[in-house]
Amino acid sequence: MSSSTQLVTVCFAGAYGRRVVQMATRLGVNFVPVEFSETQAMDLEEIRSALAQDATITHVLCVHSETTSGILNPIATIGKLIQEVLPTAEFIVV
Repeated sequence: MSSSTQLVTVCFAGAYGRRVVQMATRLGVNFVPVEFSETQAMDLEEIRSALAQDATITHVLCVHSETTSGILNPIATIGKLIQEVLPTAEFIVV
């Protein structure tokens, strides 16, 4: 991924996602963090709003399992939402 021409939205709610943000920062990746509470699944409308604000987003990264709390985020639903809002964006699940 070329950090100068691509924009990643990172959706997360825990330590693993914060580590992804740290790595992106160190690597010089252009990203927009969308952070949620560690005790609840990701809010789909908040994700939709974040994606709709910037048509230059090329990738969306979501943490599937928040190991600290045991929450599984609704990855299939998030994938469909991404296709609706940004059909050319690549979806990365970690």
